[in-house]
Amino acid sequence: MDEMLKDKQVFYRKYRPQTLAEVVGQEHITTTLLNALANDRTSHAYLFCGPRGTGKTSTGRILAKAVNCLTNQGKGEPCNQCDMCRSITNGSALDVIEIDAASHTGVDDIREIIEKINYSPAVAKYKVYIIDEVHMLSTAASNALLKTLEEPPPNVKFVLATTEIHKLLPTIISRCQRFDFKRINNDAIVKQLHYICDNESATAEDAALRAIANYSRGGLRDSENLLQQVISFYGNDVTLENVRELLGTSDGKYGTNIVKNLIAQNAKECLELIGEAQRDGSNLRQLNKDIVETLRAIMLIKTGCANSLDYGADDIEELTQMGKDLPLSKIVTYLKVFGKLDSQLTDDNTLPLEVSVIEAIAGSNESEPVPVIKPAAEAKTVKSAATKAAPAKAPVKEERKADPIAEAPKAETAKPAHVKVEPAPAKKAEPVKEEVKSTGDKISLEHLKANWASLFTNLPENIRRNQGITLLKSGGITPIALSNDTLTLSFKYPIHKDMFENKDNIRVAEELFSRYLNNDCKIKCILQAEEDYLVKEAKKMGGQVIRQEEI
Repeated sequence: MDEMLKDKQVFYRKYRPQTLAEVVGQEHITTTLLNALANDRTSHAYLFCGPRGTGKTSTGRILAKAVNCLTNQGKGEPCNQCDMCRSITNGSALDVIEIDAASHTGVDDIREIIEKINYSPAVAKYKVYIIDEVHMLSTAASNALLKTLEEPPPNVKFVLATTEIHKLLPTIISRCQRFDFKRINNDAIVKQLHYICDNESATAEDAALRAIANYSRGGLRDSENLLQQVISFYGNDVTLENVRELLGTSDGKYGTNIVKNLIAQNAKECLELIGEAQRDGSNLRQLNKDIVETLRAIMLIKTGCANSLDYGADDIEELTQMGKDLPLSKIVTYLKVFGKLDSQLTDDNTLPLEVSVIEAIAGSNESEPVPVIKPAAEAKTVKSAATKAAPAKAPVKEERKADPIAEAPKAETAKPAHVKVEPAPAKKAEPVKEEVKSTGDKISLEHLKANWASLFTNLPENIRRNQGITLLKSGGITPIALSNDTLTLSFKYPIHKDMFENKDNIRVAEELFSRYLNNDCKIKCILQAEEDYLVKEAKKMGGQVIRQEEI
């Protein structure tokens, strides 16, 4: 009867390890515990911490069997054959008490343990308390447990398990022997899944089991649950296609291909791949996770941490080639964009993913030079001067005739950004230089104020999104002085002044105004106090306010 019931159990319970040797991927812990058992040096309290599904509670149960086993006298692996081992395995042992701290969080629950702890074990040699998710205990309950945890009776042992060690009181941690369970590597998970398939008379492709292991992120229990889902839905033939269909990743290369086109700055191909993945029924959240995981892998490879990746040699080589010419700064930009996207995605809405692609590509190009907007009158003057100065074969050519935005870096001399002067005899080139210089000198504070609005039109996306440029367009900021290569800006609100004075904002604004004024320009920020009644009345009568900066 017991065997029939066992056959109907879910995989993670049916194949739960019953000895320390069967615990998968935690050899650093099981070896230590085996040595302690062999030398009869077990501790009174253990703390098992680590990700979910890595064997913490199972190891606690095995330890409870090992110290109480009637065959090995508590000095080795449990035999799993004696009455004590069997009763602990099926959960009927009176002296092994499992407590879920998530549902027993109060101090009264701990008091109940303290009251009963001094009673001798009913049958076993040791009374073992296994407290799961111990970080869920209230502060009062944790403090109530401290003294008993430090000095329990000699026939009592504690095993505390938690997935969030940082939430546990340091005073509890210091009273236990701590063991950190790690995520199980994919090779170990695949080996265990093959073992389960053999016992379940199922055939499985190695690629299918590896896809399951990748999805579980180092949790064996999650892998076993997913394998059981595949077998239950598709039968005993576990294929990569079935696994992808169940996970919503109909093509495992979508994420990789999107990253390849991100690196190539090919937005069109990225958007087409997203649309194709959505039409194929791919889970968009999983697709985004694939993108993030691929970018993370490239980042680790470029920083020399490829050994920390659970990838095959071919995959490592492919990722190395993909990121060969990609700066780390761009990888970080991409990760920031896609890393925050998961909660916005649904199965039928590709827009957040599409917008993120454009944002990532645009954001990675923010190092482009700041464009210049020339006043309309000045542009005409420069064009006229260039025409007069150049003879029939003069090497003067216009790169952009109608576009007022010149994106080329500022030249050492005050040349207009949209006119390129190639090497020519000095006598023929000088008139153009003189005309440009004089044109730049004519720009006054009044001219700047008159053309203030047009200064911020037709800017490229990466400049338009700069916080400083946004503030300049928002109003409340006025140019009040222009002298000695310094432009003084008056801010109506202190918060705007503080935000604008960020180093990056100042840099972008100074470069923009320097090109506009044909001269190096520094920006000075002052806070404009509200004018009092007398100043306002004096202005109405024709008075002029002279500021300290202008004296």
